[in-house]
Parts: sequence; C-alpha cells; structure tokens
Amino acid sequence: MKDQKLGPNDPCWCGSGRKYKKCHQAEDQAKVQGVVVPPKKEAKRDPLILDEDERNGMRKAGAFNAELMDYIREYVKPGITTGEIDQLVHDYT
Repeated sequence: MKDQKLGPNDPCWCGSGRKYKKCHQAEDQAKVQGVVVPPKKEAKRDPLILDEDERNGMRKAGAFNAELMDYIREYVKPGITTGEIDQLVHDYT
C-alpha cells in the first residue's frame, strides 16, 4: 500500500492508525525529494555491567553458539526449509 498515493488525512500506510500527515508523510516526502533522512535517535541505555559469573555464562553461551553454527553450516543449502533447520538445531541441543 506504500506505493499508492495517500492523502494527508488517510490512515498511514504503516498501520499505526494515525493520519498519514501525523505519521510518515514528512519522512516519505524527504525520501522522494532525495533528502537524506537522519537516523532516529536510539534510546540511551546504561552500559550492561556483568559480574564474573554472568561474564562466564556469556562466554559459555557464545562458545556453544559458535559450535552450533559450525555444526549447522554444512546442512544449510538451497532448498532446505527453516523447519528442517529447526529440527537439526533441536536435535543438536
């Protein structure tokens, strides 16, 4: 629906329920005009501070995921379904 011409009072194409003029109209017009749209600001978060046990748990999880990716890599080929990949991962874990 984004390709259709929307009026300012039409519901926005994103499905927010807001009027197009109050939602994405300015952003869409800037894109059409070739103006670079600045990235949206991310919410500031405090840095994640982990204790030694939590850091060790993260290392262990990372090592396990690396092993899993090494295992599954040989099976991921054109034609395999996500269901088949899910089953392989389930069997591995």
